[in-house]
Amino acid sequence: MKDLYRNYGPLFMLILLTYLSFVMFRPYLMTMLGALIIAYLFYPLYKVARKAIRYDWLASLLICVLVLLIITIPVFYVVNVLIKEIPSVYIWLSGYASDTGTLVSLYQNILSSVGVESNFNGVIDGFISSLLENLRAILTSVPGRILNFTLAILFLFFFFKDGDVLVNSIRAYLPFGKAKSQILIGEVKNTMDAVIYGQVVTAILQAILATAAYYVLGLRVPLFFGLLTLVFSVIPMVGPAFAYIPISITMIVVPLISSGSTAGVFRGLALLAFGIGVISMVDNVVKPVVISGKVNVHPVLIILGIVGGITTFGIIGVVLGPVILSIMTALLKIYKIDSA
Repeated sequence: MKDLYRNYGPLFMLILLTYLSFVMFRPYLMTMLGALIIAYLFYPLYKVARKAIRYDWLASLLICVLVLLIITIPVFYVVNVLIKEIPSVYIWLSGYASDTGTLVSLYQNILSSVGVESNFNGVIDGFISSLLENLRAILTSVPGRILNFTLAILFLFFFFKDGDVLVNSIRAYLPFGKAKSQILIGEVKNTMDAVIYGQVVTAILQAILATAAYYVLGLRVPLFFGLLTLVFSVIPMVGPAFAYIPISITMIVVPLISSGSTAGVFRGLALLAFGIGVISMVDNVVKPVVISGKVNVHPVLIILGIVGGITTFGIIGVVLGPVILSIMTALLKIYKIDSA
């Protein structure tokens, strides 16, 4: 019995403590992984700062401040642009308000003529109630978001400061030799490069093309809708279609309702065709090229990893899903080497 305890007791305690640690850190796991991805993106910049600055903690603090500025300055710029564009958007929408009211009245009259009652007021009340409920949920989650933000900055600081130590520790615990461990780490690095940079490059290109199309087709506030398209393009599983399809429909339907003019039909269909044939196709052309240039995993497998990762892990799955697949691929390569 003593031999059994000596042989398996430490292993049992290790498994138990590992499980308890996971349960304890699970609420903040996604925050940590998000900070890890940001640290990975800016780690080359930290290495440059570390060479110029004697103290690693000071270099880490400097890059953390720089990351915050890089994130917040564009946000403030976009908010400023959107605020400036709001009056133009309001005028643009106000021009269609009476036409929309006419459409609603016409719709109600048609339903009444066939004996069907429509309750638009009830629909609006339900929408407002839902909006207020969501607003309440957002406000009550503010303390938790502040805590997650603080932890993300803390994680980011130590990932910069102790990044090399962390990688070396992971490498030391891998059950492979040095060469095989390098294969595994290299696959993960290449996959993260491919997914992150591929997503960013694709989103920027799609937003540029969309903004140009909005301007050429005479949309009143092209920069506003271009920034909106950029936001949708960056978000996986959403994409630029969430911007250009509603805009196209509006350009087609509103002039027909207001004056019977078909001038907007051509512009709306042109935007829709350009969006489907060019803007959205960028995602199918540019992203696979970027991915295949940086990683040995087939681009289709990477895309499936992104989709499955988002479904399983949420937004962080954009990177986590392909990384898991790349680890599996690296393990298969290691197995092939051992079997040879």
